[in-house]
Amino acid sequence: MMEDASKWRKFKLMSYNVLSQSLLEEHPYLYTQNDPRTLDWNFRSRLLFAEIQNLNADILCLQEVENEHVYLFERQLQMLGYRGIYKKRSHKRVDGVAIFYKADTFVLQEYTSVEFFQPNVPVLNRDNVALIAKLAHRDLPGQSVVVATTHLLFNMNRHDVKLAQTQLLMAEVERFAYSGVGKFGPKYFPVVITGDMNFTPFSGVYKFLTEGRLRYKGLFKKNLTDRYGSGAVFNNTLLPRSLHVMDSCQHWGILPLREKGTPDRRDEMKRIKVYNSDFTLLRKIQSPWDMKFGEDATSGKLPHPGTLQLMDVSSEVEKDTEDGKDGLPSDRFETGVLTHPFNLHSAYTDHDSEVTTHHKKWVTVDYVFYSVPKDELESGLTLLATYKLPTFDEATRSGPIPNFKSPSDHYPLLVMFGLNSDVQKMQH
Repeated sequence: MMEDASKWRKFKLMSYNVLSQSLLEEHPYLYTQNDPRTLDWNFRSRLLFAEIQNLNADILCLQEVENEHVYLFERQLQMLGYRGIYKKRSHKRVDGVAIFYKADTFVLQEYTSVEFFQPNVPVLNRDNVALIAKLAHRDLPGQSVVVATTHLLFNMNRHDVKLAQTQLLMAEVERFAYSGVGKFGPKYFPVVITGDMNFTPFSGVYKFLTEGRLRYKGLFKKNLTDRYGSGAVFNNTLLPRSLHVMDSCQHWGILPLREKGTPDRRDEMKRIKVYNSDFTLLRKIQSPWDMKFGEDATSGKLPHPGTLQLMDVSSEVEKDTEDGKDGLPSDRFETGVLTHPFNLHSAYTDHDSEVTTHHKKWVTVDYVFYSVPKDELESGLTLLATYKLPTFDEATRSGPIPNFKSPSDHYPLLVMFGLNSDVQKMQH
């Protein structure tokens, strides 16, 4: 723990791949060494909710939440004081990601989804998704934190896809975290990015996130290295210009809106060129979960996919782009170098020994990244503590997971953060 802890508003955040039961049953060969009793959903769910209750995080970032189990999660977690949002993977996939939060600690201000499937974009042809929520601490209503969770592509030979998915995610995180213009440029709310990333520490995408920059030109697409590998090599292009996502992980179309102040979200959506079914079909306001941006959703129920009444605004979007002209600056797109504006650190740093799952061997693929402020007047997060992960040797001795102590094939990550209450005083 850090000194002078009195100035921190503490909260705990968990990131956890809870293992979709359908995916477990579709891949039985992965679990031949497990006791069959530990693979039963009734057993796993009881152990899972007991684990969540015991760890008592204020924010839960979950991956592989079974679509058919969404209401179970809502019901069980609501009894523990949580409210939440859910996004199913695209098309006919059976699972998705969710963010739950303690309603007595946080207010949900707004949220958005990210769909990594983009029509006619080969590097973005997979059904992975992400969720982004802006949460305000009830004791510090002027200080929000932007929390994102995702489950990137598993295929270990397609790091080009993982990098493209990450670029799209970071563009949406940047859009949601933007809070105005400061003395040294754009200001951002504190950011936490979590999930099952399916890359190992110090790989290309990890370096991009933690260093803020990656020259991908000349790297092998398979593994994002220039020293070993085979197959295709990157040229200057990762995402096509048609998506209007700059190599700085920003949406080109919303920059002019920022010159007039903080943009309205609906105005932003008219100018964003990435595909998202949640953008083109805006929700009508029917319930607290069918909310307007900026409204709290601490009461109400989790929306079930496909049941919301929707309003088609696609024609309004098309009107804004009907001239079809490019007009994009060459120094912002297809440069061969990706950057992002956040000073991201990994909450867990003992990557040489700690592990989160078993991929042919015990490895780390799950992360909690958080932004560190660049200016003392900028609201930010401080890492106060982390929940210990098993080492390689400890995981080997414990045997395969799920087991009678662990309900998933991933271990949960649990982090304690502090929001600095002195920042508001300095700002005023």
